[in-house]
Amino acid sequence: SAAARRAGCTGANWGQPMMQSRFAAERTDHIDSSTGANVIQWTAGPSNNQHLYFTSASVTADDRWLTILSDRTGSPNLFAIDRRDGTIRQVSNNDRGLLRSYVYPQGGLAGLSKASPCLDPRGNRLFYIRDDKVFAVDLNDMNAAEQKICDLPPHWYGA
Repeated sequence: SAAARRAGCTGANWGQPMMQSRFAAERTDHIDSSTGANVIQWTAGPSNNQHLYFTSASVTADDRWLTILSDRTGSPNLFAIDRRDGTIRQVSNNDRGLLRSYVYPQGGLAGLSKASPCLDPRGNRLFYIRDDKVFAVDLNDMNAAEQKICDLPPHWYGA
């Protein structure tokens, strides 16, 4: 697209195959003893699970998808939780750790940028940076492959 070219992106490549892990629902409900409110816990187990960076929504406008970062597959990846039945589906294909960024300086020069995921809550699409590429995935397509939108210019992350 013209916007991608202005941003220095090159090399769109749609529909690359990826391995998607799927997990059974981990949802539990309980009543908060202090407030009486119903609390839903969507993930359980030893992995680290977190919502997207605070500048991006984590739930789609239709309330179907909850998007999270998790290391449940051994590397940080993005996952979509179907709020109808609680099933969890891997939607990114990262096996290279964390990419260094201004908020996660401990990362390297390759991997998933934890600060980059951006949810299009009305279109149910998730955009993110991995290595030196921008990707998108359609959450509504249960067999969707991550789609490379563009390559970022050399040294895009700074000197």
